[in-house]
Amino acid sequence: IASICETIDTLITTGEVFEIKALNSKICGERNKHGYYNDTVKAAIDAYDHNTKGKFNVYIGLNPRADDLPITNELITSSGIKDRTNPAYDAHDTDITRIRWILVDVDPVNKKHGGSNEEQLAAACKITKMVRRWFIQHGCPAPHTAFSGNGYHLLYSVDFPLERAKDIK
Repeated sequence: IASICETIDTLITTGEVFEIKALNSKICGERNKHGYYNDTVKAAIDAYDHNTKGKFNVYIGLNPRADDLPITNELITSSGIKDRTNPAYDAHDTDITRIRWILVDVDPVNKKHGGSNEEQLAAACKITKMVRRWFIQHGCPAPHTAFSGNGYHLLYSVDFPLERAKDIK
């Protein structure tokens, strides 16, 4: 739990609303879940519990959500409700208030929908290093780098305000 809290604290500015999603693995019969949080510890516990059940792939929304969304501090079933005041409302791009992170996701093309093999992972690693080098050569700071389970992530820290939803593309 402590390492999940540390990760959340790295990604999220204290006081901002953030979203955790738990996507169903399609074998458990449960629906996707989400929650709007302002409590790092509660988010970390929910993420850990849902991920270790083996039924959900859990991720955090990298960019802050609107502060008028209903804070749940727990994962609840997503329902497709369009009423933003309802805790079951599933956030949209227009609910992002700033761009704080840009994610580059490098995965091998795998038409069998299975995990990547060693050769595919090596190729993804090579591409990831090339992309990282290109960004650094063009003035970007070194990103956070992580293994995603099927490839690699490069995570760049930025801070772009969004004045209007149309800015999100």
